[in-house]
Amino acid sequence: MPSCREYAMNILAADWEYNEHELAELLPEQGKWAKESATSFARKQVDDWDSQGLDYCPFSSVTDRRVGAEAMKSRISQGHWTFVPERELDEWFSDSEIKALHGEVTGGCLPDGTGRRWPRSVGRESMHLAWSSCSKQSGGCKTMRDVVHWMTTRGLTRLLLVGDSMMEQFWGAAQCSLEKEDCTAVEAPPGHKRVSCPSRSGTGRAFEEIDFIMLPMHRVEQGSGGLDNVTAELDRADIAIVNQGHHGPDHMDAVMKLMVEKAKKNVGTQRKVFWSQSTQPHFPGEDGSFKERVAPNDVDFNQVDPSLMLCGPFKNDSRQFSANADAEALLKQIDDKSNVRVLPFHQFSAGRWDMHGNWGGRRDEAGTKVDVDARRLHWQNDCLHFVYSPTFYAPYFGLLNEALER
Repeated sequence: MPSCREYAMNILAADWEYNEHELAELLPEQGKWAKESATSFARKQVDDWDSQGLDYCPFSSVTDRRVGAEAMKSRISQGHWTFVPERELDEWFSDSEIKALHGEVTGGCLPDGTGRRWPRSVGRESMHLAWSSCSKQSGGCKTMRDVVHWMTTRGLTRLLLVGDSMMEQFWGAAQCSLEKEDCTAVEAPPGHKRVSCPSRSGTGRAFEEIDFIMLPMHRVEQGSGGLDNVTAELDRADIAIVNQGHHGPDHMDAVMKLMVEKAKKNVGTQRKVFWSQSTQPHFPGEDGSFKERVAPNDVDFNQVDPSLMLCGPFKNDSRQFSANADAEALLKQIDDKSNVRVLPFHQFSAGRWDMHGNWGGRRDEAGTKVDVDARRLHWQNDCLHFVYSPTFYAPYFGLLNEALER
């Protein structure tokens, strides 16, 4: 197993090389960075992180100190990210996924960065991390197939996700998990999947089926039909998971009030409403947020450097991510009976600065602009979304199963 330092250097070197290649084609007459090797850059970057006391190690032999008291009630939350040796990959990955890790195949639902909406380059070594509580020795993690089984055996048939692009990524990963266990998900209409899985023994039916709905809601006023649509979908849902964290708190209280009303109606039934914690972004800066980022994204040609286009660990990892702290404080004010449960998902992404796609390069037509007249390069880093890997999402699905079973 590599040391934390070696691991970080390998990720940084891979991303540097990608950025260097893309920049060389965008700005062929510049290239002052070409004097530095990827290894040299990676070593200096890690030295700098060490001097600042930044925690850049995504895996550890102890439980992540950023885990809150609520999360620690969960068996799965007791885990940590651990490096999977090559000889043990088959415990975590299917044959096709292992081929993808080795660069032999590509495609959706494979851990190569293409199984998501925002394809980006990322160091392959990050895909070799798995959550320790999901190992067979630790009891394993149930999957989305288990969610379907739990619902159908209780007569529940409608699972609703409400949120932004991060929730859409969760929706996509959930479908990959279902596909891996021989389930089908047929779209009808857009944003609505009819999931069908072969029945497990003892159910008395040929298939177990649910409706799996994704309702986009970046902000309430930008959502699919606004608050009315949220109200209608919540009323119809058997299980609802909601989040609004990355786009600010506007009208969040109105959404939470709807959730609390739905949860009150659910009392005495198996129906449940969850607020999902927001994932952790890793823009360079104090708390990793886009708002507090310190790296520029528009500079003169002569100041362009591949190191500007990278994600990294945030400076202050001792406090709760502000988006989650604010949301949960508001929820406590509105839901004094705690009928809405919080899914403590944040811990799984807190240390994973290595799982973002960073900069999309010259192929990112929406984010990368070369202003020849002003001699400036503008780009956008994606330090928010995550590349796809089944091991990254396994603890999310496991923790969801735990929450349903309580």
